[in-house]
Amino acid sequence: MSGRSAFLVTGADLAPQALALLKDYEIVYAGKTPSEDDIVALCRKHNPVAIIVRYSRIGAAAMDAAPDLKVISKHGSGTDTIDKAAAQARGIAVVAAVGANAAAVAEQALALLLACAKSIVSLNARMHAGHWDKATHKSVELDGRTVGVIGLGAIGQRFAKVADAMGMRVLGFDPYARICLRTCGTSRWKPSGESATRSRCIARSRRTTRSC
Repeated sequence: MSGRSAFLVTGADLAPQALALLKDYEIVYAGKTPSEDDIVALCRKHNPVAIIVRYSRIGAAAMDAAPDLKVISKHGSGTDTIDKAAAQARGIAVVAAVGANAAAVAEQALALLLACAKSIVSLNARMHAGHWDKATHKSVELDGRTVGVIGLGAIGQRFAKVADAMGMRVLGFDPYARICLRTCGTSRWKPSGESATRSRCIARSRRTTRSC
């Protein structure tokens, strides 16, 4: 123990910028794939004042093992891996870095969409097997195609902007979101329940599931 208050990170690393902000604290890493028991043991050993959640679940046992715990922060948007009822009962704040990974996830969604439309995986395998399918392969051009985005949070909006910039027609659906046209930078953006039936491609912003 260094004598400084501890931050427990349920992962193997943090960005240099984050470490600079936390320079006055002892940073404890749980590793790449910590179990709930691992988290409890580290809480018991280091008594952190805060937990930054990347992987694994944080339940009542971990909270009870760290009596100085004040806040649990999710490295991302979803807090479903944190027992929020247990935290509330113990006066522990639960927060999330909403939108922090929006660009990365939206870009990954776009990469998967392009890989699907251009048959990148199958063509890569064919090329490595000694085949050159230039004369016979016909890929899908996304310009002018309709893409449906289900879920219009930070990730969905980011994906929509990029798809619009590529010339795609974007239809979005989210029963909880209120979005003006300027939010996604396109006059073609229309939150609509028709996305699933009118779209060539469907993008679900909470999962990396793509259908083309």
